[in-house]
Amino acid sequence: MRVYSTFALAAVILIAGCTDKQKIADLVKVNQKLEAQYSALQAQQVVNEADLKKSATRQEELDKRIAELQKENEALTRSLKAAEATISDGVKKEATTPPAPMPQTPQATTPAGAPEWVAKGAGLYEGEYGWACYWVGVAKTAPSENIQKSQARTRARVAASSTLAPDMVGRMKKLIGLAQQAFTIDQPACGALGQDMAQNATNNALVSVEQVAIWKADNGDLYVLMKLPVTSVEEIFKEAVKREMDTDAARKAFGLNTPADVERMQGLVEQASKTAVPAAGAEPGQV
Repeated sequence: MRVYSTFALAAVILIAGCTDKQKIADLVKVNQKLEAQYSALQAQQVVNEADLKKSATRQEELDKRIAELQKENEALTRSLKAAEATISDGVKKEATTPPAPMPQTPQATTPAGAPEWVAKGAGLYEGEYGWACYWVGVAKTAPSENIQKSQARTRARVAASSTLAPDMVGRMKKLIGLAQQAFTIDQPACGALGQDMAQNATNNALVSVEQVAIWKADNGDLYVLMKLPVTSVEEIFKEAVKREMDTDAARKAFGLNTPADVERMQGLVEQASKTAVPAAGAEPGQV
């Protein structure tokens, strides 16, 4: 759109032979209005260009965070695969000594004003929310608070996986060891079944881990507390075993030939489910 200056427009009008003063004044007002609209459009264009730059920067930050979350998910997958490999190797041996109880892994430094659970960190203890396995996830500042919460929860679940996967493996190895002493079992078949049961129990346990508290430090770091009651761990393990033991293939693999054998196996499952929770590994870190 071409907009003339007021003086240029007046010159054009005079050259064109227009002598009506009122008509000239009207044309000048129209042109001034057009000039104002043109200036507003230019200013809006500058604002739009700035917004586009901000959007591009924000998209880059989101893409970077998505890539980080994908890496954390890959770490979680590797942890679960390691649990499967441990089951496969462990079924060839007799029951091992139950793992040591899960120790507390307190934060290296506790921010001022933090609730008690931040200082305690991950561990198996009687806390404000009952007797349970606890994990703490920490996330630094992020493009939005929802993303920051998601980061912290993901970090806590990765820590939970490092605890629960070997925990279910330990219980399963205990069960297979007890079954070896009580029945004539098919070790390769029990190994395959045990791998599936431990994997299913781990997945179900991770789904059952729940957020119970959240707190934000003055420096912007966000902490979340996740928990899974000890009784839930035991019940999840027993349920995963029960589903498999209801099949003919499982009863054959474990040598359960009579109703009395099945009943005795139920007692062994109950005993194996009480195996102590293993150590959590590294303390919850930051993402």
